[in-house]
Amino acid sequence: MAWKLPFFGFPGLICACLSISVASVIRPVSDTHRSAALELFVPVDGSFPSLEEAYQALRTFQILGLERTYDISHATCPIISEILGSSSKPEDLFHALRVNSILGCQIGTQIFEDVASRLLVGIKEANSLMEFYYSVLSLLYIKQQGSSIVLLDADVIFDSIKAHVQSDGRYRYDSDNAEPSTHAAGIALETLAGVLSLADSHMDQSKIEVVKNDIVKLFDSIKSYDDGTLYFDEKRIGDTEYRAPLATTASVVHGVTAFAAIVSGKLKADVMTVFGSAAPPLTVNLVQVFGLDSEDIPILENKELQFDPENSIHYLDLLPLKVDVGKYILFFEISLHDPDHLNIYATGGRIKAFFFFTGIIKADKAAVGIFDTDAENAVTLQKLDLSRDNTVSLAANHLKKMRLNFQLLTPLGHTFKPHQVFLKLRHESKVEHIFALESSAGKYKVRPRLLFFSLRFDEIFKVKITFFDFLGLVEKFYYLSGRYDIELAVGDAAMENSFLRAIGHIDLDLPGSPEKAACSPPQPIDPYSRYAPKQEISHIFRAPEKRPPQELSFAFLVLTFLPLVGFLIGLLHLGVNLKGFPSSSVPGFCSILFHGGIGAILLIYVFFWLKLDLFTTLEALGLLGVFLIFVVLCGATHRSRLVFSSASALSGLLTRCSLSPCFGDARSLETLAFEEIQASEKPVNSTAFVLHGLLGSGRNWRSFSRDLAAQLQKSSPSRVWRMVLVDMRNHGRSAGLKGLDLPHDMVNAAKDLANLVKSHGWAWPDVVIGHSMGGKVALEFAASVARGDYGELAVLPKQVLLACEIEQLWVLDSVPGEVNSDETSGEVEKVLLTLQSLPSPLPSRNNLKNEGEHVVWAFDLQACIEMFNSYREKSYWPLLEHPPKGLEIAIVQAENSDRWTQHVIERLDYLSRKEEGPEEGKISLHVLPKSGHWVHVDNPKGLLEIVASNFYSCT
Repeated sequence: MAWKLPFFGFPGLICACLSISVASVIRPVSDTHRSAALELFVPVDGSFPSLEEAYQALRTFQILGLERTYDISHATCPIISEILGSSSKPEDLFHALRVNSILGCQIGTQIFEDVASRLLVGIKEANSLMEFYYSVLSLLYIKQQGSSIVLLDADVIFDSIKAHVQSDGRYRYDSDNAEPSTHAAGIALETLAGVLSLADSHMDQSKIEVVKNDIVKLFDSIKSYDDGTLYFDEKRIGDTEYRAPLATTASVVHGVTAFAAIVSGKLKADVMTVFGSAAPPLTVNLVQVFGLDSEDIPILENKELQFDPENSIHYLDLLPLKVDVGKYILFFEISLHDPDHLNIYATGGRIKAFFFFTGIIKADKAAVGIFDTDAENAVTLQKLDLSRDNTVSLAANHLKKMRLNFQLLTPLGHTFKPHQVFLKLRHESKVEHIFALESSAGKYKVRPRLLFFSLRFDEIFKVKITFFDFLGLVEKFYYLSGRYDIELAVGDAAMENSFLRAIGHIDLDLPGSPEKAACSPPQPIDPYSRYAPKQEISHIFRAPEKRPPQELSFAFLVLTFLPLVGFLIGLLHLGVNLKGFPSSSVPGFCSILFHGGIGAILLIYVFFWLKLDLFTTLEALGLLGVFLIFVVLCGATHRSRLVFSSASALSGLLTRCSLSPCFGDARSLETLAFEEIQASEKPVNSTAFVLHGLLGSGRNWRSFSRDLAAQLQKSSPSRVWRMVLVDMRNHGRSAGLKGLDLPHDMVNAAKDLANLVKSHGWAWPDVVIGHSMGGKVALEFAASVARGDYGELAVLPKQVLLACEIEQLWVLDSVPGEVNSDETSGEVEKVLLTLQSLPSPLPSRNNLKNEGEHVVWAFDLQACIEMFNSYREKSYWPLLEHPPKGLEIAIVQAENSDRWTQHVIERLDYLSRKEEGPEEGKISLHVLPKSGHWVHVDNPKGLLEIVASNFYSCT
C-alpha cells in the first residue's frame, strides 16, 4: 500500500517558492549595494516625497544595515499623525501605518482604535482587490501595535476576495475588469492570509483547500530562464498595465509564503494503494518522533491521526504538542479496520520520514573581547546585539587572543545548534578570510587549523568561540597588519532568521613579512563596480590671453569713433534735407539703396563694438563698399540729389527697403486687402493678424478684434496692439486681385501674407489668429517662416511681451490633419455645390458686390473650391509634433463642432501634455464650451477669455 506524506501546510509550494531564489546565483550584499541605495534614496529637507517612497527607502536601509543613515522621523512622523487623525483613504492609511512600523512614531492608542473602527466599517463596502488589500494589511499593522482587532465577517470578506479568482489561479483587480493578473494573485493571497489572521473563529477548511488548489494551478504558469532561474511573468493583454517578471515573482512568493505561514501547522498523510485507488478503512498512527540530535529518546509517541472523509486525508494538529524547532524522524504504522483485509493488503510495517520544523531563533548574551591568557576571569567583554550590525572596536597583536560568546534559543527556550557557523575577517585591502566551523563531538572547530580555534556548546547552553590565537594566523593573514572587519554568519535549514551580522573591526599588529613569505592573492573585480560613482573629472582650461594696456584700449576706441564723427560733421556741413529727394522711379530706387548701404555701415560699427573682430568687420565693409560704388554709378546723373537726402529719413527708408521685395522677387505684386483695428492712438508696438475662414472676410471678425484689442490695452497699457483683419485671396475685397501666384492653395495663401508684410514695410506679426481654413493658412505661414521660405529677415510670430520670447499661433476650430468628408457632416461640401448651381447675377446684397447692373458673389467661387480642396488635403501633424523652437501653437476646439474625431482630440491632447524638448516649441489645446464651428458667434465671450488670458500669460 502506497501513501504520500505532505508536511505542515504547503511544503511543496514553499519549496517551489524557495527554489525560485535558489535557482540563480545570489551575490552577497556588498558596499556597492549600500552605495547605490544611498544614491538612490536621498531625503529632501529631512523627508521623502511620499510615504510609499519613504517605506521603500527605510525597508531597503533596514535590509542593508543602514538604519541610522538618515533620521526622517522629525519630518515624517507629523505627516503620519495627520493622516491617521483625518478621514484619509485606506491607501494613505496603509502607507502611513507601514512607515510607522519602522519609525515607531509616538501615536496614541486611541488614534489606532479610531483608524481600526473606520477600516472595519469601510472594508464592508470594498469592491476592488486593492481596497481589500489596503484595509486588511492596515488592520494587521494596527494589531502589531498591541490593539485588539477582530474581523467579525471574515467568511464574507474571504468569499468577496475569492470572487476575483480565475480558473488558472490568477486574480482580477476589479470585478468589472476582465483581465486577470499574476501579480494580483500574490496580492490576493497576502490579503487572504491577513483575513485568516484577523478572523474571530476558525475558517472553513474547505475554503482554505480551494485556495490551495488555486495556488497549485498558479504554479503551472511558472517559467524558467536558460540558467535555471524560475520566474513568473504577466501576460500582455491590450492596454493593461504590465508588471516586470521581478515584481510579479516577488508578489507571488510573498503572497504564497504569507498564506502558508497562516494555514500551516498540521501533519497530513494521504494513503492509497500502489495502483492509485482509494485505501480501505484504516488508522494511521504516529508511532514515534525522534530528533536527529537525540535518536535514543522519542519526543512524541503513539499519536493517532484523524481522518478527513471529505478530502480522504489523515491529519494531526502538531501545534498543541509544542514540537520545538529542529530536524526530526517520524515513524508511522498503518492498521486496517477490517481483519479480513489483512489477507488482501500489505501495510509495509513501519514507515520512516524526515521533516523540518522551522521557527525564529533568538540570539542572546553575545559578547566579544581580547585577552592575554586562556583564563576567563581576565576577559573584558563588550556586549553585542546580533539583531543588527555592531560597531565594536578591538585592537590586538599576534600574541593575543579573541573570544566571542553568543547564545541561541528556540521559541520553547531550548538551546539551538546551528548547522553552519562562519566567521569572516576582511582586511582593508579587501583580502578576506572565512573560517567554517565543523561540528565534532559537541564542539564546533574551525578548519583547517584546529589548534587555534574552537567553538563548543557548554553546560549552560551558551555558544562560545574560544582560543582565537592570532599567532597561528599570521601566515594565513599574509603578515598584513591593519584593520580587519569582523562578520558572523549563522544559518540552518530550520532557522527562519539565519543572519549575517557585522561584529565590528579589529586593528591587528602583525610582525613583518619574511623574505619568501606568500603574497596575498589578487582580488576579483566586483561586477557591480561599473555602477559605482566615477572619479570626478577635472577640466584644464586655457589661460586667458594677456590684455593690452588700458591706454592703448582707449586710444583704439577713439580711432573707431573718428569715421563716424567725420560722417556726421559732413552731413551737417552739407545741410542734408528731404527737399531734393528724387521722385522718379530709378533715381529714387538708387537713393534708397544708397542710404540703406550707409545705414548698414553704421550698423556694422555697432556690431563691431559689441561682437565682431577687426578682420570680419573689414571684410563686411569691403563688400558694402563695392555695393555703394555700384549704386553711385547707376545714379551718376542724380548724384547731387543723393547727397542732399535727409539723414532723418534714413531709418524709415532702411526699414522699408529691408522688408520690401527688393531683396526677393522684384516684380510688382498686388497685395491683399486688409483692415486695421487698435484700441489706442499711441504708436503701435505689437501686431496680430486675424484670418477668416472659407467664404468669409475680415469684417466677420471686427467685433471680436475690437474687444480683444481693448482687453489687451486694459491689461497691459504699455503695449499697443494692432489687429490686422486680412481678406485672403479670392475672398472679400481681395477677390478681384490679379497677378496672384497659382494654384489657389494653402502655400500661396500663406505666401500672400508674407508679400503683404514686405510690401508695406511692416515688422513681422507677433501673433497670428486663424479660424477654420484660416487656421491652416496660419500653420502654413509658420512652417514656411521656420523653413526660411520668405527670406532670412522673416521671423516667426512672436509674443514680444515675454522675456522668454515665446512665439504664438492661434488655430480656431481647424483640424490640423487631413479632413475626411466621411468623418464630418459634409456641410461645407453641400454649401459649395449649392452655390455652384445658382446663376451668377443675384439680387441679394449679403457677401455680394456690384458688377454693372447686377450684384455677384464677393468671392471667386471656383477658386474657393480649389482652396477648400487644398485645406482638406493638407496635413500639419509634422509641424505640431515637432514645432520650431520658441513657437507656441494654441488650438481651440469648439465643444459642439462636428469637425473633431476622437482620434484627433486624443492626439492633440497627447501633444499638449508631452514634455517639450530643448529645441522644440510647445502645443496647447483649449476647449471652447457651448459653441459650434462659428466660435466668434456662438460664444464670443468664452473665446475672448481663452485668447486674452493666454496673451496675458505671455506678458
